[in-house]
Amino acid sequence: MAWSNIHRTIGSNGQVTVNTGYWEETISLLDWRTGQPDDGKRAYTSSIPISTDFSFTVLMTFNNDVTTDVSIKVEHSVDGTNWTTAAQSGTTALSTADFTGGTDISTLAVIDDSAQAENTTGYFFVYDPETHGGSRYIRFGTPDWGNIDCSAYTIKFQIIPH
Repeated sequence: MAWSNIHRTIGSNGQVTVNTGYWEETISLLDWRTGQPDDGKRAYTSSIPISTDFSFTVLMTFNNDVTTDVSIKVEHSVDGTNWTTAAQSGTTALSTADFTGGTDISTLAVIDDSAQAENTTGYFFVYDPETHGGSRYIRFGTPDWGNIDCSAYTIKFQIIPH
């Protein structure tokens, strides 16, 4: 899919209402069970269609209750093809085992399922380019959730400029 900023609602009498002012894209998650074709892959939006020179709010709506911990990541690219998947702040390199030595700034949000009320499907975060960086192309998504078939899940991302 791709980002859309035209949102149509059809009323009971057939009247069409169009709302603009925000961008929206829905992504499907994958079958991340061990040995499946999607195992280890990430599920990402297409490149966001607005400038990342300023902060904006991102709403995320899952079609089902999240039943595991989920991290939401940002990736950057200069050409829209080759994506950088990890980032850090700090003066020393991050350990690949435990992320010591700096802060992983590619993680935008972590949803802790055990801390959420039942049937929580909506979340939001503020994307701040001074914290998470800016580049010509940026996309949001989630890495492999582990040994789970998530192919029935979708995440709707909505960007609301400030």
